[in-house]
Amino acid sequence: MAHPSAAKGDRWEVAAERSFTGLRRRNKRGQHDDWGDLEEVEEPRTWAIEAKDSKKNLGEFINQLEGEMKRSGRRRGAIFLKKRYKGPLDCYVIMPGYVFDEIRATLQAYESSERQGRVA
Repeated sequence: MAHPSAAKGDRWEVAAERSFTGLRRRNKRGQHDDWGDLEEVEEPRTWAIEAKDSKKNLGEFINQLEGEMKRSGRRRGAIFLKKRYKGPLDCYVIMPGYVFDEIRATLQAYESSERQGRVA
C-alpha cells in the first residue's frame, strides 16, 4: 500500500496527464536518472515537468526541477503546482525566470514575424 502522500501525488500526476494535451507520465526509475513526472509524447522532448500536490518546500521543488533539467539535457522545465479544489488546467505553473524569458522571447519573435506576414 502506498504512503498517503505518494498516493496523493500519484493522483495529481494522473489528473495532469489526462488534462494536458501531448503529455504522459514517466515511469519512476529512481533518483539517479529522475527527469520529472511528466514528459512530452512527441519528440523532441524539451521539457522537464514536475507535478506537485503540495505548496511546501517550493525552493526545494525548483532545485529538484533544475537538477532534472540538467540530468535530462532539457532546456525548459516547469512545475505544475496543484491549486486547492481545482483541476490541472487551473494549476499554478512555476518555472525558473530564464525559462520564462526564453519562452517570452520566442513568442515575441513569432508574433512579430506573424504581423509582418512571414509566418503562415
